[in-house]
Amino acid sequence: IISIIFSLKTSAQFFTVPTNGAPNVPVNLTNISGLTDFSNNKFYTNSQNFSVSTNPFVNFSTYTFPSNLLNIPTFSDLAFDGTNYYLFSSNYNGGIIRWDFGTNIMSTPSATNLGNLGNQQNEGIINRKENNNWHGFVFSNGGTTKITRIDFGTNLANPSPTTTSLGVLSLNWPHELAIIDEGGNWYGFVANRNGKVTRLDFGNSLTNMPTPFIYNSPLVINPCNLRVLKDDVNGIYFL
Repeated sequence: IISIIFSLKTSAQFFTVPTNGAPNVPVNLTNISGLTDFSNNKFYTNSQNFSVSTNPFVNFSTYTFPSNLLNIPTFSDLAFDGTNYYLFSSNYNGGIIRWDFGTNIMSTPSATNLGNLGNQQNEGIINRKENNNWHGFVFSNGGTTKITRIDFGTNLANPSPTTTSLGVLSLNWPHELAIIDEGGNWYGFVANRNGKVTRLDFGNSLTNMPTPFIYNSPLVINPCNLRVLKDDVNGIYFL
């Protein structure tokens, strides 16, 4: 629920968030906007405050699009480029869809099918901006497992992005990918459904061919999803 709140944001500040907390203690988000109805999407909080220990009422909008745009959708990634919001979704039966919300994340998006981009049975997808260029990464598990880099250039609305296959890279039915910039170097972390977690070391640029490293911890068994959290004091955590 928290990720939904922070993903569906506009340029206005709607909530304040506490800067400290403790284990097993509810975190309250304070609604400072004075609104209880956001763009007719009926987003409500409980008495102007939201606690992760309660169940707020959320009425989601449902969008209807041609069936060829949603063909067993698997993963999606939300990105903000300049003034516009874009959502990229992957289809297990092939195809990457770009959803253009314009400047308002609450609007009904227009959809563009970017095609298979060299992939079948698509899974995890993520976009990252390096300097002024956008790079996307998507997994495919059809035939031979592989990861493909999608280069959009300076604009995510690029109608014809180029692709580069990065090969297998010690992947085993990869599901989700997280990418972080740490100390001027880029690292990807992959949850492999039939294996462990793979770290991809890109070095100082996402356009480099990454070097894989497999974490063999006995506590990690057939992971599907992951998140990477950076703590400037204590390091990096997986979730």
